[in-house]
Amino acid sequence: MRNYSNTVVPTNLNGGVTDSATSWTVDDGSTYPAVPFTARCESEVVLVTAKSGTNDVNWTVERGFDGTTAAAHSDSSVVDAVVVAADFYRGDFVFSGAEIELTANSSDLTTGVWTDIDWDAQVYDTDGYWEGVTNPERITFSVAGKYLVIANVIFETSSSGFRHLRFLRNADANLEIAQSSTGGTSAGDTRAYCSAVVDADAGDYVVVQAYQNSGGGLYLTGHATADYEKTRLWVYLISPTQDRTEGVWTSPPSTGWSWVNQGSSTITSSSNPTREVLVGVHSGTSTNVVARVRSYTAPATFTVRLDGISFVKNYNGFGLCFRDSSTGELVDLDISNSTESLTVNYMASATSWSSSPFTVPSIHVPKWVRIEDNNTNFLFSVSENGWDWQQLYSVSRTAHLTTPDQVGFQVSTQNSTTPNMDQLLTILSWEET
Repeated sequence: MRNYSNTVVPTNLNGGVTDSATSWTVDDGSTYPAVPFTARCESEVVLVTAKSGTNDVNWTVERGFDGTTAAAHSDSSVVDAVVVAADFYRGDFVFSGAEIELTANSSDLTTGVWTDIDWDAQVYDTDGYWEGVTNPERITFSVAGKYLVIANVIFETSSSGFRHLRFLRNADANLEIAQSSTGGTSAGDTRAYCSAVVDADAGDYVVVQAYQNSGGGLYLTGHATADYEKTRLWVYLISPTQDRTEGVWTSPPSTGWSWVNQGSSTITSSSNPTREVLVGVHSGTSTNVVARVRSYTAPATFTVRLDGISFVKNYNGFGLCFRDSSTGELVDLDISNSTESLTVNYMASATSWSSSPFTVPSIHVPKWVRIEDNNTNFLFSVSENGWDWQQLYSVSRTAHLTTPDQVGFQVSTQNSTTPNMDQLLTILSWEET
């Protein structure tokens, strides 16, 4: 929410404004909160994005905010702070949803048969819900969570029989989510509505089916000019299983990995959420990196959501790495509690450290790490939320490795201090692009 902790005293416009003016002057803005905040002048709400001058009297505003209409306001019009719907969401919340429609009449629906609705256009689609021409009947959920799904379907005019609408999960008639019914009419097109809150797993999809038993074929209307008379489908993410203030999680692959220097370390593949859990067993006084690696071809970028426990003992840590399978050499980005740093290490092998060309102090463990091989350089970046990234270091991909061909995640297990502690690294999301 925006900061409305101040006691705001209503003020007045110091000079009239047109319906398009984005620079306002008020009598006194000193009691208003830090920008951004919302204010109301008559029937219009504006978003104040900057303020300056003595007593903050000069405002920069976005007009017609929160669905209101920008209008001209006269000198001395009252201006007051106002709380709008957006204030009840976290400022970093990311909207996710889609609106899909029919722009042309459908083929006739056979009487007495449930028929998939093949949508043919999108009004908007923030996260690729609609599969388009590949599977035009499907809305697919890439993130687990609760979704509000609403369908508005217009049947051709007929007074005979009934009209039905239903949602199926994964096109399975035994997994019907909701159904609505209405009778036919000769007074005009018949409208059928259906809505449901769908508790979906990542990868689930919904199909909308229509049914009519008029005795003949009926089409669905897709050509009407008025929005409320179109056949449309809406889907909104209302309660994600994963926090949408973070980047979207992609389940890490559970196959295709191989061990480097396993020893007695273990890997566990788990679900809810899908994750790879690496337990690196402590290794005494010698340098040791335990890794899980897989092949890749440059250029490639690996964006990873991780979590780990690294004890402040010797050279314990965890992170991501590139490797040359022919020589066994590694380049890793290591998150270390023992040295309170983010470090890029050159390793002659999993048991032999060469040098650390980059290190920066850090008392915070980043949740997201990205390593990139653009076929010229390695790039190492970190993020707290998966959206906003800070590049740490860039180096030639052949500065230490001859032919990089493997990527992976690793833990540094050197620990000779009693009590000896194993390292734990959990990979929650792994995306290759």
